[in-house]
Amino acid sequence: GSPDILQKMVAAARKEGDLDGSIESLRCALAALQEECAADLSRLELWHGGLEDLAGVQVPNRESINRLAAAYDGLGYRLQRLAEKREVAAEGLHEAALRLDQIQRAGMVPTEADLAVARSERDTVWQLLRRHWLGGEDVSAEAGRYLGEERLPDVYERRIADADELADRLRREADRVAESAALQAKQDAGQRALEGVAEQLAVAAAEQAGLDAEWRELWANAGIEPRSPREMLVWLDDFEKLRSRNSEMRALRQKAGQLEQARDRHIQQLNRQLLALGVEREASARLETELLECEALTQRLVEVGQKRLVLDKKIIEREAEVHAFSATLRLATEALAAWKTRWDGLMQRIGLPASTSPSAAGDYIEQVKALFAAQNEAEKLSISIAAIDDQAASLQNQVAGITAAVTPELTALSAEDAVVRLNSLLSENRSSETKRQQIEAQIEKVGQEIREAKLSIRSMSEKLDSLCAEAKCDSRGQLGAAQRRSDLYLGIRASIAALEEQILEAGEGASMAVLEAESSGIDPDTLPVRIRELSSRIDNELEPKRTVLAERKGWQEKELALMDGSDRAAMFADQAQAMLAVIRADAERYVRVKLAGRILRDQIEQYRKQNQGPLVRRAGQYFAMLTLGSFNDLTTDFNEQDEPLLAGIRASGEKVYVTGMSTGTRDQLYLALRLASLEKYMESSEPMPFIVDDVLVHFDDERSLAALKTLSVLAEKTQVILFTHHSQAVAQARQLPGRVRVHMLGAAL
Repeated sequence: GSPDILQKMVAAARKEGDLDGSIESLRCALAALQEECAADLSRLELWHGGLEDLAGVQVPNRESINRLAAAYDGLGYRLQRLAEKREVAAEGLHEAALRLDQIQRAGMVPTEADLAVARSERDTVWQLLRRHWLGGEDVSAEAGRYLGEERLPDVYERRIADADELADRLRREADRVAESAALQAKQDAGQRALEGVAEQLAVAAAEQAGLDAEWRELWANAGIEPRSPREMLVWLDDFEKLRSRNSEMRALRQKAGQLEQARDRHIQQLNRQLLALGVEREASARLETELLECEALTQRLVEVGQKRLVLDKKIIEREAEVHAFSATLRLATEALAAWKTRWDGLMQRIGLPASTSPSAAGDYIEQVKALFAAQNEAEKLSISIAAIDDQAASLQNQVAGITAAVTPELTALSAEDAVVRLNSLLSENRSSETKRQQIEAQIEKVGQEIREAKLSIRSMSEKLDSLCAEAKCDSRGQLGAAQRRSDLYLGIRASIAALEEQILEAGEGASMAVLEAESSGIDPDTLPVRIRELSSRIDNELEPKRTVLAERKGWQEKELALMDGSDRAAMFADQAQAMLAVIRADAERYVRVKLAGRILRDQIEQYRKQNQGPLVRRAGQYFAMLTLGSFNDLTTDFNEQDEPLLAGIRASGEKVYVTGMSTGTRDQLYLALRLASLEKYMESSEPMPFIVDDVLVHFDDERSLAALKTLSVLAEKTQVILFTHHSQAVAQARQLPGRVRVHMLGAAL
């Protein structure tokens, strides 16, 4: 065997990773997953098979369940609506019956049918009487049912009186007649409505029976007695989760078996190679132990081989060095003899004995070089000293000349002291010059201000003189009084204009000239008393008369319409009363609806005033997060019609109204308002699920991720359900921290 082969086998085993650790991890995961599956199986209701039977269970697909769930929901809604209709119809029948009973307790209500019967009997008696009087016929047999103990003429008169009385009652009791007719019509309509609802309930019951049969048939292959579709959707989630985990458990078990086979194969190959290298040992069950021992053995074998190669190389190098040193020694001996001959000649030239060593000769030469260098430096210093003396003398002469010209009193000082004093004087003069320039600048500025003030005074004086001339004042002191008189004049003119407008409104279109002409002969002092008298007369005399006359006019018009000699007037009166009852009911309903609308608008406005501020502030914070800082906040504004508007505020302070936003930004604004409203609602109520459908369709990737992060924060407080058909949104959602569950509806994304 060869160490190289063993090393390659170890590398091949290492390339497959930590097989022992992977197998242990898989076994642990498999055990945990098996416990979870067993626990889930024990909690799973309606089905009692084992884990090995999960793959063969045929459960319905979600589309069928959702279809039947929608059908059940629709049917339930219809049944609820039918029950409500039945309750409303029954309540209407009950109310109509109560009202009819109340009307009938107050006295029998005459009807058109009663009037028709009375008139028919009157006409029959009249025909009998006419035949008896004019034709001399004996009608006693036919009239027996009408006569009783009365005579035929008396019966006829009584029939006429009865018919007239019914007609009069129909007219007098028109309200009761109309209400009774309306209530009877309402009873008939309610009864028909109840019958229609009963038929629809029967149809709905048949549909529900069909749905129940189809629902049970849908689960027949799975051997399950199903519950409601909503419950079975939850059950199906648990079942599919269990089946998925069971499949995952089988996959883990298969993968663990494959890894164990690979580990055993590597252990066998390594042991065979160790035997080939002459190493006998007991094989270990762990691949890592085998690999470590093989790597240690390989390392030792490699080190021994490397040491042998190094020693062989050193032997060869030492032999070559011996040959090289022999030749070098011979050449060095010859060179030394030649050098000694040249050295003796050199020592004689510099005056040293031939036995002087090279180091001693070097020291001697260095001392000679230092001596020559010191001599050259001394010559250079002498030249520099002479030049410095010349410069010092020149500077002293210059200082003496400047001192004599500028400050003769300093000529007695030395050159050094004079220079110090002159420098101090120069600094003082420079400071004085700077102050002088500043003072001149201030003088110029003050002069300019004085000139501008004089111009302003001249301009103001001219304006005051102009105002004095306009106000006709002799002096400027009188301008204040003139101003007060002007203000008083303008106030009086405004009051006069307001009074004229009130007078024109009260004058019913007459001009001021006409009104002045009409009022020219009236004493103003008598107006209050006259106004009170006229108001009292209107309230106490004219208004009651107007009401009585209006009622009389209406009654006379009605009597005139009835005076056509037929019973059509009574019929039309009945119809009018019936219509009046309908109109009255519609008017009452109209008033209720209008009042309800008004109350609703007031409540909406009150809610807006109470919640607009906090809601807009919180929505602005959400809007800033969703737009990644493109907008900082939200604010409210008003248009020219005083209608509220919503606007976003950019970082620069610019306002952007909703009409100026892009489609994506408007969607983000809508989502921000939805989130703020939900958060406001949850402050005082129980959390409710937040469901949105494709709200990210117009978002770019960055804003889509920001929206998903915002929704994940909201999910800590309440359930969030997002419907989407974009795979990018699904991928981003999977990257969010926390618990995110993705359900695929229909075809895979």
